[in-house]
Amino acid sequence: MSFLALLGPGLFSLTSLVIGSRLVMRRGEDRLPALLIGVAFLGGGGFGQPLVVLGHALERQGSVLAVPVQAIALVSLDIGATALWAFTWQVFRPTLSWARTLVVLAVLGLTISLIGQFASTRLFSLLDGSNPWFWLGFGVRASSAGWAAFESLRYGDMMRRRLSLGLSDPLTTHRFLLWGMSASAIVLFYVIAAVSLAVGGPEIATSGPVVALGSFLGIEAAASMWLAFFPPGFYRARFEPARRAGGTEQEPR
Repeated sequence: MSFLALLGPGLFSLTSLVIGSRLVMRRGEDRLPALLIGVAFLGGGGFGQPLVVLGHALERQGSVLAVPVQAIALVSLDIGATALWAFTWQVFRPTLSWARTLVVLAVLGLTISLIGQFASTRLFSLLDGSNPWFWLGFGVRASSAGWAAFESLRYGDMMRRRLSLGLSDPLTTHRFLLWGMSASAIVLFYVIAAVSLAVGGPEIATSGPVVALGSFLGIEAAASMWLAFFPPGFYRARFEPARRAGGTEQEPR
């Protein structure tokens, strides 16, 4: 596998591990949202994605380790997706019953998918597009990123409208955009994977052009994710003139 193919997934996984670990250990009033999104990063990009790649490689080699590795990968991905569903609900729609119901349905879908794949003949073949249980879990996981992207971009747009009135912080507003961009890149990755699997199966899904595009999306998602949750000082400084001009003193969390 080429360096380019490894760069995006590797950077995304490393970023997910670092950010996820920092958020899980975070203390303060926002403990629950930080814990949820931290678990989402660790379960999805931090552990789930690398184990999917490893499990698929072991499967192609006919290794007996393929099944347990892919089993752990699937559970990790589902834990991450569950945490992301719950994070989006708690941060953006905490008081709405339909949002709570949506999360419950998502967890139910992931559970049914997991049981179905456990009982399948090919068990944990995570790139088996002929397995309907695979598509159920795949769709629920993709939707978790889709909902996160929609809510973050929607809320960021609302905050931008308040900037001229000095009612929102420029950096905080921009961080919603960054998180929305990162989640959108993840959704696009799911879409590309779904189309390639449906058209040509694992051979197309793991082909050079598809892997290269996925790598690019991984780099974009990792960069946007880091700037959204832990923007460095030089990046924060870019928004200081706008913050002072708007008269806001709010410190983004």
